[in-house]
This record gives sequence, C-alpha cells and structure tokens, in this order.
Amino acid sequence: MKQWLYMFERQMTPQAMLRVYLVVGGRSAVLVDTAMVGYEELVTEALQVVQRLRIPLKFIVNTHAHHDHIGLNHWVQTQTGALVAAHRWGKPWIEVPERNYQEFVLAHPHLIADSPALQGEIYNTLGPGIPLDIGLRGGEVLNLGELEAEVVDLSGHVPGEIGLLVRDKQTLITGDALTCSNLPFFHGHMRPDLYRATLNRINVWATNRQLDCIYSIHQSPILGCRDITMAVQERQDELDRLDRALEDELHSGTRSLKDLWLAVSARWGKQPEFRGLTMVHAHLADLCQRGRVEQLGELFRRAET
Repeated sequence: MKQWLYMFERQMTPQAMLRVYLVVGGRSAVLVDTAMVGYEELVTEALQVVQRLRIPLKFIVNTHAHHDHIGLNHWVQTQTGALVAAHRWGKPWIEVPERNYQEFVLAHPHLIADSPALQGEIYNTLGPGIPLDIGLRGGEVLNLGELEAEVVDLSGHVPGEIGLLVRDKQTLITGDALTCSNLPFFHGHMRPDLYRATLNRINVWATNRQLDCIYSIHQSPILGCRDITMAVQERQDELDRLDRALEDELHSGTRSLKDLWLAVSARWGKQPEFRGLTMVHAHLADLCQRGRVEQLGELFRRAET
C-alpha cells in the first residue's frame, strides 16, 4: 500500500515531542504545522520527502496559531510556494507576531510582565509573519488526488483550531486538540465550552468507528477506539476537576484572579505561568456564563442560589 502519511519529530521538552506531518495524495501534498524557529532541520526532512516523491507541496495547514506550530511558515513558503491555510480566528496571530505574543503571553500584564525569558521561549521562535492565504472553519475538503482530507473544527485549546480527518484511513491529524497533562505547566485551553464540544465530537467519531487513529504534534499516537475514548474521558474529567477546584476555592468568600490562579497551580503541582493563568481566567468566564460564579469588579465569588 502506498504510504500517505509521514511523521517527523524531535524532542521538544523532556515530556513532549515536536512533530510535523506530511499528508501525500496522488497529485499534491500537505504539510501539517511548521514547528518553530530552531527546528529547521526537522522540517527539512519533510521537504526532502516531497522532493524525493516529485510532488508539489500545495498547502501548509496550521492546526492553530501558537509559536510551536507556525514558526517556520515563512521559511517553508519561501522554498515551496505552498499556500498557508488555518482557522480564520488565527489570521492576526499568523500575520502579526507582535500581536500573537502580546495576546498569547501578556494577556494579563499586571500579573505576568514581559521578560527576556518569555521572549526567548515564544517571540523569538515565531518567525516572520506571513499572510494567511486560506481561512478555514471546518467542513472544507482538501483533494490531494486519490486522497481527501476533511478540515474539522477542533477549537478549545484556542478559540480557533482545526485538524485533518482522513475518513478513508479513520485517521485524525491534530495539533493540541487533546492537551498534554504531563507537562510541568498547564498546557491550557482558552475556551472550555468549545473544548468540551471538540472532545464530544472526537468521542462520537471513535464510538461510531469513524476514527481509529489520532496523530498529534506533541503526544504519542493514540491507536484504537478504546484508547481514544479513554483519552477523551481523561480530558473531560480534567475540565470538571478544574471547575470544581475553582468553586472550592471560592467556598469561603471572594478571591482575585491571581489568588485563584496560584491556588489551582499549587493544587495541580504546576508552574504558575501564563498558559495556566489564561486557562483559569477562561474557566472563570465560563462559570460566570453558566451562572455558577459571579464577578464583582476584580473579584470572583460563588453565585448565590
């Protein structure tokens, strides 16, 4: 059988890998994510396969607009002429690195200030901005010749994330739709409501035998319907635990965002950094929307029943 999926990887942290994927059809190929500045050698391996197969790289598909998924967009496009496609939400982050950094890292500057360390980790790995050629939402189909990859909405980790579902192969290629739990910091999610919807969607595909393999950027492949449903359940449970933890912390009275962020980080044994801060703030906003928490200026409290 002709190989249609290629995986290229390097160690990113002691707990996580960094990968890109090449999806190959009869007429063209798609590169899923472009890693980040400093990992040119990794992406070069994917481009060498395209050259060896003598097939054009038609699309760069960014699963979402975080630095470790888009950092070499410009570098790859300059060499290949491929079109950059991503969820429409990510357009400003892909095109303007300065905005990406400010909104991703420094969303709460009174709690987390800019620093050379943060710039080195995030901003310096973003690479130049590049125009988004194709804005996606989910439902689009990439016809590569003898192979079709359906764009699916996997939002939650960020408000706009996509993946590629190759139905003939029962395979989903995703970025961070299933967040990592073994990192020293919270991998995080910006929209708990959308994350729940994405997890439900993946679970339906697995239980209906439409999905048997999940390949992601940082985690080992998940193979088999049983393991997929277990992975989904673990993350659903984590969402519920985070909600309960915040409500528990508010049991004795009002608390600030800073207090709640530090308390939840300590409870989970995670570094109190910007991803976790954004996640805690997102859960508080979601709990307020559902009427379980109230915001009083800079403070939060459990909603009166």
